[in-house]
Amino acid sequence: MTLSTVTLEQLRNDLRSRLPKENRGEILESELNRFLNLGQYDTAIKLSGINSIWFGTKAPVTIGLGVIDLSSLSIQRIIKLLDADNGQVPFYDEKYFDELGVNSAYDAVRAVTHFGDELDVFAGTDAADAGVLTLYYYRKPVEMDVSTAMDIPVEFQDMVVTFAEKISLQRLGLPTTSKEQEIAVKWQALQQAYGNEFQLEQAGERGNDQ
Repeated sequence: MTLSTVTLEQLRNDLRSRLPKENRGEILESELNRFLNLGQYDTAIKLSGINSIWFGTKAPVTIGLGVIDLSSLSIQRIIKLLDADNGQVPFYDEKYFDELGVNSAYDAVRAVTHFGDELDVFAGTDAADAGVLTLYYYRKPVEMDVSTAMDIPVEFQDMVVTFAEKISLQRLGLPTTSKEQEIAVKWQALQQAYGNEFQLEQAGERGNDQ
């Protein structure tokens, strides 16, 4: 995959040219910019569903007052929390998390639950001291503005614009069924075209960290 150098202005011009001529003046540039950023995010979610190469990243985190603050991280989806001394820290659904402290079976367990910009941390009475913690996650793409390029591999540029085109048609009150079908077909083709590349890269130096 190739790092994109395509600017927001170039994407916006492409998007506007795809809209019906009689309707192009009905949408502001600021709206098209927002639709393109929505398209970039939608494409990022799709990419993250099949590989961790482009948006997969990690960051050190620390426990403070029973929580891990995530507000400085731009998280799309968490992959795992790894304790260097004790292995992977399990995640629990919030409704079960509150029951851990009243069940002696969890006395030796350290666990977390995700709520908003924090991970609430549970430590049983016999839980080992926490080691260095690393959070693995899929980051959100950097939102485009006049000074930034698209944060999506250039091979997926058309997916970004096509999604934004669908949203633009919705905004104009025009049919979108054919555009939704086009997106599905294009995404299936891209999965097939790049499936082998994803597998090869993930098996190499940029593969999953343990």
